[in-house]
Amino acid sequence: MREPTALVATQDLAIHFANTHGRGNVKAVDGVTLAVVRGETFGIIGESGSGKSTLGRALVGLQKPSKGRVFHEGRDLFALGRRDLARHRRDFPIVFQDAAMAMDPRMTITQSVREPLDIAAAMPAAARDARVAELLDAVGLLPEHGARYPRELSGGQNQRATIARALALSPKLILCDEVVAPLDVSIQADILNLFAHLQQLLDLTYVFITHDLGVVAHISDRIAVMYLGKFVEVAPAASLMKAPLHPYTQALLSAEPDPAAILADRRQRIVLQGEIPNAIAPPSGCRFRTRCWRATEQCAATEPPLREIERGRSVACHHVDRAALAGSGSGSGAQPDISSGAPGRASVSI
Repeated sequence: MREPTALVATQDLAIHFANTHGRGNVKAVDGVTLAVVRGETFGIIGESGSGKSTLGRALVGLQKPSKGRVFHEGRDLFALGRRDLARHRRDFPIVFQDAAMAMDPRMTITQSVREPLDIAAAMPAAARDARVAELLDAVGLLPEHGARYPRELSGGQNQRATIARALALSPKLILCDEVVAPLDVSIQADILNLFAHLQQLLDLTYVFITHDLGVVAHISDRIAVMYLGKFVEVAPAASLMKAPLHPYTQALLSAEPDPAAILADRRQRIVLQGEIPNAIAPPSGCRFRTRCWRATEQCAATEPPLREIERGRSVACHHVDRAALAGSGSGSGAQPDISSGAPGRASVSI
């Protein structure tokens, strides 16, 4: 059976920034290959500084790569001329983390949602007004919300408004960058449910960027775990949550609260030592080895490739086979620093 053409794909994508405080370049993204097919939600998770937001901006044409390529439905995105690229980007909007800051405070919600239509849509004014009313209703806002300014709405209402604006030009893919991070847990659930509903209704495709594994697991079909500019694991969401194979993924998952384990006083957490290394001079070999309890001389000498372990599941780890045999991915050899401290940030219940 022929594989579907990816809606968005990258090939060995790298994005390096000049270091203004000395020599070398900041390797924000350093060799990422991915493919997002139409209709799926592709989650990207990692710590702050992992490069996930920079990667996201490149996927929708806002950040030019230092090397490698970005493809939209097989077309080389950055081979397009300036005007063609500007027109093309209308199909790939972003919903940002800070919804209120993403909108002009001098414009009402109706004006903000209608702005893309005023600029790009060749339709009469009455049709644009009707489209705005339809969009506000689709995201769960009342007509009276349209007459208000961002400062007069709650965080969840503002995020609904930015989603409506992203939908204005009937996009093919929406990039969601930490869209629920600043919201209360109950509101997070509402917004994630809204994304899922709109995806079914409008056949949308999402790239969902977050630092919260519990949140992204609820909405994603596949998840890529990113560390220091590279993917270390890519897997279907259910498989990754059930049995993470890379040590970094295991550490992230251990920080998610497990109510049953907490009540039974059995909860254990992998505590990573140290901070994420400097992206100007990343460690040799495996970039995670300086914080990994399984690291060996091989990890320092040779960078592990992101290799397919089974269909649809890839891991960049020299010792992943031992982890897979262990079922949960805990492996053998040196054990991680484990504590039974308080759980991390709560995940969202859907």
